[in-house]
Amino acid sequence: MMKHPIYLLLPLLILWLGCGETGQNAETQSEETTTAEVYFCEITPPANLQARAAALEETYKKLKEAEEGSDDRTAAEKEFFCLFPESYEQVQKIFAYTEDSEPLIAEETGWEITEAFANLKSIPKEEFYPKYISLTINGVSEAENPAYMFGVERIIHEDPQHAVTALKQRSQEDIASTFRFLYDEPEIGNLSMAYEDLQKILEQTDPEIAAIHKKTYDELKDKWARIFEGEE
Repeated sequence: MMKHPIYLLLPLLILWLGCGETGQNAETQSEETTTAEVYFCEITPPANLQARAAALEETYKKLKEAEEGSDDRTAAEKEFFCLFPESYEQVQKIFAYTEDSEPLIAEETGWEITEAFANLKSIPKEEFYPKYISLTINGVSEAENPAYMFGVERIIHEDPQHAVTALKQRSQEDIASTFRFLYDEPEIGNLSMAYEDLQKILEQTDPEIAAIHKKTYDELKDKWARIFEGEE
């Protein structure tokens, strides 16, 4: 018995419909992937630090001129955030005097710019805190250095949960380094109250981070005690 032609076309019709659905799913999946790959910073800072410093200084001028709470202000803060250095080493080269060089931005303006960064309001904490923490890793705490104002205690007091989440993205050594930046100085004995306040917050928020904080502080206290004993 001969089959009706429509039955001969059914397998092809089913295959065609399946391919269409697969193509549509692939298109949807592609759109989702593209959306997930959109990054907060849409600009790439100049690789040359001198050019980056110049761009940062220009953006700072726009930031000062923009009205608080305006769209212009939000856009300027985002550009300023993305152009700002990403490490302690970059902060040193752009803002600080070293044995070999002068800062790429004049000292007074440099202090203004670093203070403006520390007080940015519109940057999401998920973006701001990790970058803020990066500015203290492998750093040396010096009062005359603009990086001095980036102590991690500032963001822990501000929002312990978000700050700890950002810290836990780093290695244990990096986390210890952020705490050394706070306490590694001869007057560590004068910082005991600040240490105790921070330790209480960390113990309530994340015992693992609190343990690294305590261990780092205790090691630094022993280090400076040995140094002073050697001087006597």
